[in-house]
Amino acid sequence: MSFRTLLSTCLLVPVVILGLWLATGGLTPTVVPDSWSYVEYPWGDAAAMARSIRTPGYPLVLRLCGATSMNDTGGLSLVCWIQALLHVLVCQLFALECRRWCVPAWVAQVLAVILILGNTAWHHLTTVASDSLAFSVGVLSVATVLRLWRLSGYRSAVALGGLVTLAIAIRPAYLSLLMWTPAMVLLQPRGTAVRPTSTRRRQAGVVLGIPFVWLLCWCGFRGVVAGDFGLLPFGHQNLAGVTVQLVDNEELERLLPPADTIARKVAGIRAEMTEPHADAGGMTISDPFDSRPRPPATRRASSATDLENRWDVMTYSVVIPAAAAVTDGDIIEQHRALSQLNRAIITTYPQRYLRWWLLGVRRGIWGSVANVVMHPVFLVAFLCLAGLCFLRSLGITRWKGNRPRAFSASPLSNALAVLALSYALMGISFVALTSPPIGRFADAAFAFVPVWFGLLACQWVTADARGIKDSEPPNSQLL
Repeated sequence: MSFRTLLSTCLLVPVVILGLWLATGGLTPTVVPDSWSYVEYPWGDAAAMARSIRTPGYPLVLRLCGATSMNDTGGLSLVCWIQALLHVLVCQLFALECRRWCVPAWVAQVLAVILILGNTAWHHLTTVASDSLAFSVGVLSVATVLRLWRLSGYRSAVALGGLVTLAIAIRPAYLSLLMWTPAMVLLQPRGTAVRPTSTRRRQAGVVLGIPFVWLLCWCGFRGVVAGDFGLLPFGHQNLAGVTVQLVDNEELERLLPPADTIARKVAGIRAEMTEPHADAGGMTISDPFDSRPRPPATRRASSATDLENRWDVMTYSVVIPAAAAVTDGDIIEQHRALSQLNRAIITTYPQRYLRWWLLGVRRGIWGSVANVVMHPVFLVAFLCLAGLCFLRSLGITRWKGNRPRAFSASPLSNALAVLALSYALMGISFVALTSPPIGRFADAAFAFVPVWFGLLACQWVTADARGIKDSEPPNSQLL
């Protein structure tokens, strides 16, 4: 690659994009409800750290940037700049790795731009939360998998294990990488470097072992200090927001100990909150969770959409208050009580939970597709490609001047197909275990599917249609 191409790839496009973001006010910090738990992380108190609902990765970044309070505008602005710079840098590193798979520099840059402008960055780049930073680490992990497939070296395996550890420390939802990365190391797509099965197994062991050691140390720290051997006292409230909607109040009240106490409390709060009432116009509403006529929420959700619509309110207005009421207010005890509730519901009604999970995965897939298609930049690109396809079908389009040289990207296309589809399916499936896989939960997992389609679109656009002989017209005399 020439110096001019390298300069254009690594500096020009990021500078332009950052300039546009700055000019449009896009780097102003955005505070969300989750921001408080990151900014106010209890550094210096081991017991409080062990009881926190956050891992220390993202709070450490905030502390290094000097963002120690929600009123520290300068520190929060620096966090946004770091997130933006890291995001574009990581996407450029991904483009450079794609370039080494023998695709033209402009194609690699198109793939980088697709990642830079994807839904996660579009909506969360300036959010004071872990979404953007963890996504950048995820992108770098995918680029490292590509590098390992190309070079088959143990250094890439060590780097990949470190990146998985970093992603989990920043955002525990990336625990899916703990399963996905070893699986990718074991695979050998067509066109990648040949690696013996024994080598792949050892590399997968390295990738799995590094984050496993960190998780063991962190969970051991929490077990010694807080008496709770686990990643965080968090997650079962999200799952309970799903599971309690899989059963009626009568079924909740029949659950056996030790889940019976909290189950009855959940049923009581849910019944109290869902008493029929009249709105301002005198119309009877059977369920205040949703103003549309629906069965009361004391009965189980009739569809995955109902469950998804009620999940927030059910989690924060029913499940968490019920857990606080039956415990002494300790967050770890609340988490254990909700764990017992979830275990009782899932083991008693496993078919209902499996059905929800399958419907949740389906919802996450088509919802992510819709988010990609309705993205302003991607929508314009899709419409342009559709118009070009229409004109080509009529034989109207002709290249003028220096036509982009057609290229073959079969090895990279095969690799991106495996990476994009498996990354999306693993991420959405993992989220659906505990939460509705919607919005920011699924967008990050689906980020590489548009990249793969972008590569296929670049191949199609540069194809020499004039070099393909037209087939003979159909014979109208043949039946």
